[in-house]
Amino acid sequence: MISVIVPIYNVGRFVDACISSILNSTFRDLELILVDDGSTDASGDICDRYAADDSRVRVIHKTNGGVSSARNEGLQVATGEFICFVDGDDVIHPGMLEILFNVLQDSDSDFSMCSIKRVNAGETVDMGNIDTNTLTRKVIPTEDFCRGLYGNNKDGGFYNYLVNKLFRRELITNERFTGLRMCEDIEWIHRVCLKMKKATFVAAELYFYIQHDSSATHEPMNPKFMDWIRAYDLCMNDIPEGNVELRNNCLLHLFKVMAIVRNKSRHTQYEQDVIALNDEVASKREGELRRSSVNGLTKWRVLTFYHFPWTYRLFMKACDLVAKCLQR
Repeated sequence: MISVIVPIYNVGRFVDACISSILNSTFRDLELILVDDGSTDASGDICDRYAADDSRVRVIHKTNGGVSSARNEGLQVATGEFICFVDGDDVIHPGMLEILFNVLQDSDSDFSMCSIKRVNAGETVDMGNIDTNTLTRKVIPTEDFCRGLYGNNKDGGFYNYLVNKLFRRELITNERFTGLRMCEDIEWIHRVCLKMKKATFVAAELYFYIQHDSSATHEPMNPKFMDWIRAYDLCMNDIPEGNVELRNNCLLHLFKVMAIVRNKSRHTQYEQDVIALNDEVASKREGELRRSSVNGLTKWRVLTFYHFPWTYRLFMKACDLVAKCLQR
């Protein structure tokens, strides 16, 4: 059985479509755990309505504690041999769970994953027909997956997303989310990937990420964005000292994220808080990066972005200019 865990918080206009898409899965042996994280809109009532109509649905109502605590509540009660996470404002392809289950079993992987398609709120989600006989599969060992988690992948596998994956329960039994308000999935997946032997990616857009104004990634600068930095700093704590390649890759990505958040905070009330956090993290990590075997030019670039934020702004403007020229 697959346990599908869905954190719910004030997503009343999206949750019907989300729940329906899961219950309409071609894989029928599932339990749907809806964790209402103290919603103040109709989300909780909608969840209860589905539970009354379908015995596979279980609803947990709790005081608001954030998405991490909601997922932890779901993990605590899940009974399936396999675990999948879906966000309450997204939808899945009816074949997603069955395809990921078959791929996982056929490859004897620790987890399987698919591509994600971004869809603007209000647009019709084109599920399309999936020919399971022609799906491209790729087996990914631990080292390659971790590199992908740091953004170093080219196959569209969305490595650092939680919601496009199906996990074997035994792999994640003791793993819990740490309470970060943003990018909490990155640090959790990182701990899981360090324990795995292999994963399998299937090149099919089976998860539909609904883009709307209240999506976390579309919010203006706020304190949650600092958790993006903290997430990769926590990842550094997990990587064994002897695993030089992974530490180098993670270090580079950490400093890139520091530059991005620093730029995003510019001229906001959070700018000084971000500067303080960046300095705190850099005091622990910069020495290792300077001593590392990372390519000298790459190392110089990310350290320049950290010490001279204006260079990052110039770099991004240059990238935008080049992109516009190529589009002409």
